[in-house]
Amino acid sequence: MCGIFGYYNYAVPRDLHAILDILFTGLKRLEYRGYDSAGICVDTSDAPSRQRSTSLDGALNGFNGAANGTGHVEANGHTAEQSSCPVIIKGPGKIENLEKLTEEYLQQHDLDTSKVFKHHVAISHTRWATHGPPSATNSHPHVSDPNADFAVVHNGIITNYKALKDILVSCSCVSRHL
Repeated sequence: MCGIFGYYNYAVPRDLHAILDILFTGLKRLEYRGYDSAGICVDTSDAPSRQRSTSLDGALNGFNGAANGTGHVEANGHTAEQSSCPVIIKGPGKIENLEKLTEEYLQQHDLDTSKVFKHHVAISHTRWATHGPPSATNSHPHVSDPNADFAVVHNGIITNYKALKDILVSCSCVSRHL
């Protein structure tokens, strides 16, 4: 089974360490449900910039490869530019693995976990693979596009995915290629 834990604060200051601690505590309370991969997304006004590919194929592969702990999109040989995106870390394995990837990301980007954010939103997910193997690509959260305009997690199989995708494409929320 999958599990979703969300966390939102408006005008309630919390440092990044506390935000991450709340996310991981929430995920650990869902462990009894069983899972094979996990991921987090934290959006703050001061999220670090990440490379993004100007090629859609590179962007898809890069964002889904973010679980390597680097916290940036692999450009896959395409031209890359800077973009302010939420922190997204995901991959196969237990929550302890996700915590390790997160620590590597924080160190690589020299992020101060004591920095306080007045407004923030975060979501985390544990996944039990029913379609597709446990991998960084199949782990949640999934992002809308290279800019990560929105991130989504879900439980179960989305049977009306084509109709939803058509709606999102028609309002330019996502690319047809996603």
